[in-house]
Formats: sequence, C-alpha cells, structure tokens
Amino acid sequence: MKKLLAILLSVVVIFGCVACGGNQNNQGQGGSSNKVDQVLTDRYVLNGGLTDYKIVVNAGELPEYEAFARDELVLLFKEATGVTLQVVDDTARTFSENDKFFSIGYNNVFKTSGITVSEEIQNTSEFQIVTKGNSIFFFGDKGLGTGVLFAVYEYLFRTLNFEQFSYDCYSLDKGVTEIPFYEFDVLDGADFYNYTAFTGYMNRRKDILLRMKASLSYGDDQGSPGGSTGHNSLLILPPSKHDVEYDVENYHPKWFADDRKQLCYTAHGDEKELDLMIKQHAKVMIEAIKAEPDKFLFFIHSGMDNHLCCGCEACSAHKKKYGVTSAAVIQYVNRVHDIIMEWFKTDEGKAHYRSDYRSAMSFYEAYQEAPAYYDAERGEYVPIDETVVLKEGIIASSAPAYANWQVPLTDPVNSFYYNNIMCIKACSHETRYWIYATNFVGYYLYPFDNFSSMQQNYQLMHANGARSMLDETQNGNYEGMTGWHMLKSYLQNQLAWDIYADMNALIDRFFKAYFLDAAEDMMAYFNSYLNFSKLQMSGLCPGIGAFTYAIGVAKYWPKPVIDTWQGYVENALKKIEKYKTLDPATYEMLYKHITMERVFLDLVYLRFYETQIGMEFETVRDRFVEGVRLNKIEQTRSGTYIEDYIATLYE
Repeated sequence: MKKLLAILLSVVVIFGCVACGGNQNNQGQGGSSNKVDQVLTDRYVLNGGLTDYKIVVNAGELPEYEAFARDELVLLFKEATGVTLQVVDDTARTFSENDKFFSIGYNNVFKTSGITVSEEIQNTSEFQIVTKGNSIFFFGDKGLGTGVLFAVYEYLFRTLNFEQFSYDCYSLDKGVTEIPFYEFDVLDGADFYNYTAFTGYMNRRKDILLRMKASLSYGDDQGSPGGSTGHNSLLILPPSKHDVEYDVENYHPKWFADDRKQLCYTAHGDEKELDLMIKQHAKVMIEAIKAEPDKFLFFIHSGMDNHLCCGCEACSAHKKKYGVTSAAVIQYVNRVHDIIMEWFKTDEGKAHYRSDYRSAMSFYEAYQEAPAYYDAERGEYVPIDETVVLKEGIIASSAPAYANWQVPLTDPVNSFYYNNIMCIKACSHETRYWIYATNFVGYYLYPFDNFSSMQQNYQLMHANGARSMLDETQNGNYEGMTGWHMLKSYLQNQLAWDIYADMNALIDRFFKAYFLDAAEDMMAYFNSYLNFSKLQMSGLCPGIGAFTYAIGVAKYWPKPVIDTWQGYVENALKKIEKYKTLDPATYEMLYKHITMERVFLDLVYLRFYETQIGMEFETVRDRFVEGVRLNKIEQTRSGTYIEDYIATLYE
C-alpha cells in the first residue's frame, strides 16, 4: 500500500484546492490518498513574480541525484515563473526560522534544523518533504538514491502541476506570479521500488526515466554473468568451451543437454561432474560480481530463450519425482548461491559484498512451473519438500509468458498461470515479476489491450510480496510506439509508483496533456477501441490477449471499425489547426502524437483493404510512411525493421 502520510504541523485554515498556478486535485502525484497532505498558509514562496527563496545544497561535488534535483528545480521553476532561483552552498550556514530555503539533501541547514528522517525510509525511491520555519526540505534515503529528486518532482507537481507524460510532453503551469507557502510533512515512495522501465525512450533518456519517477531502466540493476543480463545459461557455461574433446581440461559434455540447447542441471546423474559444474558456474558469477560492483541482481539461472530442457535419464527421473523440470534447477541454484555467499566472507569477497545483493532464478518457458501445490486442508500453497525452496537472497523471477493479458491473472482463463505464480511464491522468499504488454510476434504496430488488467495484476504481484517488476513493452522502438503504447508506458510508471492510483484520472490527465484540444476525439477513439477489444475476445478472436497470438488477420479488424477510428483522427487533426500559426512547436508535437495513432489504421488499410481503398492507395501509403518516419517507429517486432515493409509498398 502506498505510504503517503500527512501530519498537520499547525492549526491553520485548510483549503480544498491549491491556489493559482497549482495542481487542482491537491492529492499528490500518486493520487491514492484521501488525507489532507498539505496545509495552506498566508505566506508565499513567490508573490507578485518575486521570491526571496534560494536553493541550499552541500558544499563541494554533489551526489548525482542531488545535483539533478537542484538543476531540475532551477529549470522548471524558471520555466513556470520566469524567476531563476539562486543556488548557495551550506558553508557556515545553519538553520534559522526566518531563512527562506529550498533545502536539497542532508546539508548543514538540514542537520541543524532538528528534522528527523523517518524510520520508514527503507529504499532508494522513498522521500520526505518537510517544512520548518520558512524553509522547505527535500530529502530521501540515507544513501545516494533517487528519493531526493522525486521529492522535488512531487513538490513541483503539487505547486506547479509538473508531470512528465512521454519523452516530448509534460505539463507545467506557465506565467505563474504567485506560489503559496504550504506546510508539508509528506513521506512517499514507490510501491514497486525496483520497478524496471522497459520502454525504449526511457532506456535511452535517463532524464525522462527519472521525471516519470522510475529509478531503473532495463539492465540498470542487473549484472551480466557470461555477458548477458538474461538468457545466459549457455553463456555462463558455453558448450564451445566445455564440450570440445580436444580441450581435455575443460571437457565436460555432461553439463549440457544432449541437443546442447540448455544446461543439464543433474549433469546426467554424475555427482562428481555436477559438483565441478556448480563450482565453475559460481566462479563465473563471482567474476561478474567483481566486474560490476554497481549491480545488485545477478541471474544464476536464466535459461536460453526456447521451449527446451534436458531430457536425459537423470533429468527425467528427477522430473518424475517432483513433477516439474524446475526442481532440479532450484537445487542447483541453491548450491551455486551457497558458494557465492561463502566467498563474500573471504577477504576478497568482503570488498565486494553489498547488503542488497541478490541472486535470481528465472521461472520461464520449460522451467516455468514450480514444484509446489495447493494444500486444501491447510488452505495454502506449499512446496513439494524443503529442498525445492530457494534460499533467502535468491529472487524467484516469475514470467507467466503465455497468460491472457487482456484479463487479470485472477481470471478463470488464467487459472494455470495464477496457480503457478502462487506455487512460485511458495518456493521462494522473494519474488520478482516479468510480465507482458505488447504482441511480440510481429505486431508491434497493433494495439494490445492489457489496460483492463494491468492495475489488478500489479496489485496481485504487490500482495504477493514483490517489490521488483518489469512490464515488457517495445524496447526496440526507441521513440514512437503506435497502438496506445505511449499511454501504456505512462500508466506503467504511475501504477508501479502507486498501485491504487485512480486509473481513469491518470488516463484523463494523459489525454489532456498529450493531445490538448484533440483530447476529446482521441479519447473517443481510445474508448471505442477498448470496447471493440472486448468484442474481439468474446468471440471474434478469443486468444487476442496472448502476446504470441497472430492478430494480423483482416476479419479481426473490420473496415467499418477502422473507418470510425479514422474519423476520430481526422476530427482531432482539425482541432489542432489553430496551432499552426499560434504555436508551431505545439502543432508539431500534437501532429506527431495524433498521427502516431493513425499509423496502425493506415497499416490495416494497406494490408487488408487495398482493393477497397482503390485510388487512395498511394495517399494512404504516403501518409503511413510519413507517420512512421515522423514518429521514428523502427520495428514491427524485435529485430524486424519497418523500413523493409515500406520498401515493399513501392515495388
């Protein structure tokens, strides 16, 4: 549950909404709290366009996030008000009730203020905003985490309506001449504090990643034993090194499945070979830990990305005993982990130890099922035996890949996947989830409706104790994503921060900022799509919620439906015409946003209705190409580039 606490510092008049220039819902960026969380006073931070406030920071070189917090506060405050805040360091400064500071981090003004850091600050995203005297203090975890920066963003949201929606769109009040002084005592943090943003533009733009209050992009937290953050089993122990007869010292064919497509986690029943295999595996892991001291998550097991597993006699017997192939992997991973933990106790290992270090095991593909079951008598899921419980410090990475993502995991259609994630929980002390939000088999440009399920799934994962999660979208499309994926990216970040946020309010905020005058028409298009997707699942193509379903079929996208959506787009484009002369930069942004959502419609016309559009083919083709290139849409699936398809349109 989101930890947004409000403590009233004094008895003053409380107003229900923020005065001019502020966010009108007065609820904070997460939106889940119904408590009064800021108290309006008769003082001002900015009055008549003037301010006495300065930013105070530690003297000397600042940690990365404190420096960014300082710079963002200066930049956004000036953009909103026209006033450049002066920055001073804390040399020879102590707290005074009369001073007017924005205090960033644990500088000397903070240290002499008497403000205490809440014991509830436990992770790098959590922060506090506290007022004392005339000063406002922003601080986060006691380390070097993002909390202090997120505190500044929260303040800017509450007072100047700042919110980032995509790489090229944010809201911020302009021409502000008055900012009231509020008394704050706010403690907040992300529900998934190790949420990993997967969207391409956030992987490339750390500034945007942080403005959207996500601490991590894919790979930020994960080490790469064998040279890869995932699907690394045959990179940690490569057949090319350990399965060549001429290298007698390294010749260990029993370490591999007979087809050499996965490891054999029983070493074909040879305990001596299994012991050597585990020691070599641990050695590679240790070298990766030494080489990447800034990473905390290292996958001991992430099988190669196929449906295969070893079927040797020993593995088959083990599977017969436990019912699933993952049991042997769990026992193997536990032994590798033990060696690593013992190494951390050595003189060499002590220098590399960090309290947040985690090993990880991926439950995916042939290894997705966990060796546990539901005990009706006890009313809970239990492991087959204690040997198949991952040891503390090993994260179980659950990837229910083939679920139907159009409905929640709790829906009866997903009963297998729900039961399995509960079995995985029973076999672990800590769970991490990797879930899916697009169609990965060639349909990036198509909409993928998991809007109705994502919040319930996030809540389920959080209830299962997970604080680490990745919701995979289109990492390969670094800027443009059609089919409402830009909205989805925004929602993913917001819901990872606050699983109980008002999703309708979030969607409304996005459309109003992202489409401005065209918001009503684009919202009508989006809502029409959501209604149609339910019809698709109810009979037209029931499997459409699976990320591998072949949705590129004409009957799934009837022309009258596409025509209706095209009408919404045409109306939206008319609504923004005025910006051509009033504000060309805004027009360019809005035109991109609207035409991005038209790309899919034009694709359907070109692929399925060439005969019906007749003489309009070239117009639609050129419009499609313009939308693709203007929005920098690159791939139709991972590794398949849209320019190859465009070339066929001109043959």
